[in-house]
Amino acid sequence: MIRRVLFIIPVLFVVTAFVFGLVQLIPGDPAITYLGGAQLDPTRLAAVHRQLGLDQPLPVQYVKWLFHVAQGDFGRSLASGQPVLIELRNRVPVTLQIVGFAFVLSLLIAFPAGILSAVMRNRPPDTIVSFLAMVGVAIPDFWLALLLITLFAVKLHWLPPSGHANLLTDPLTALKLMILPGIALGSQMAAGTLRQVRSSTLEVLRQDYVRTAQAKGLAGRTVLLRHVTRNALLPVITVIGFQVPRLIGGAVIIETMFGIPGMGLIAVQSISTRDYLMVQGVVLITALVTLAVNLLTDLSYAVIDPRIRYG
Repeated sequence: MIRRVLFIIPVLFVVTAFVFGLVQLIPGDPAITYLGGAQLDPTRLAAVHRQLGLDQPLPVQYVKWLFHVAQGDFGRSLASGQPVLIELRNRVPVTLQIVGFAFVLSLLIAFPAGILSAVMRNRPPDTIVSFLAMVGVAIPDFWLALLLITLFAVKLHWLPPSGHANLLTDPLTALKLMILPGIALGSQMAAGTLRQVRSSTLEVLRQDYVRTAQAKGLAGRTVLLRHVTRNALLPVITVIGFQVPRLIGGAVIIETMFGIPGMGLIAVQSISTRDYLMVQGVVLITALVTLAVNLLTDLSYAVIDPRIRYG
């Protein structure tokens, strides 16, 4: 665990340096954003450059930013003037709520459907589930979002097309608002996880100990839950660990399309206005969440299979 936690430090360093360099390639001047986009004389613009430290070399700017981040200071947003950390503190729970909903929804679909497909191999249920999984993998999330909005919000008026509500304070409204973006965001994860569940379950069903358990007269449900499902989990956990960062990345598009005020929406807005401090803050938080998920995925192996030890 100590080695894996320490490994996070150089990864964050590389990610932030890469993003810092990319942000500099975005056309436009951050000083103009800071001043509200007004046409300014060169003297005033130069004064703002000095105030923000933009007149210094890029390596110096980056090192200063890292120094402040290490002290918990992410800087101030050039667009709103508010501290970046406060802005993100309000946005992160929104993104985690929609990502968490999509995550749970995808697993609730993937595991039962994948196990059913494996048990009913080469039968009609297997064919239908496999076909739907291929469709889920093939359809981009933004296109599915457009279809869902058009059908359920515009045509049928069953669900609201956009908005956000806190799940703790208004759970009913929050669930209504999360259904469409949750389906759009979690569809590809559900399809990919389903295929892995089916493949892993089929592989375990062929093992000798499963046939032995069946020959001993154990009920089919007992064999499936005690002997098959748990041993099929390891490769599935790996796939889930890779899918979670994709969910966070997909939230950028989904939040923009559904008007959800999370990290994804503010990232798009910050890129368009060249609010580089906000962009770097979003990337840093996203990278931390991704690395934390990867760490939990590694550690969950030993929980699922006690034979696994990290040496």
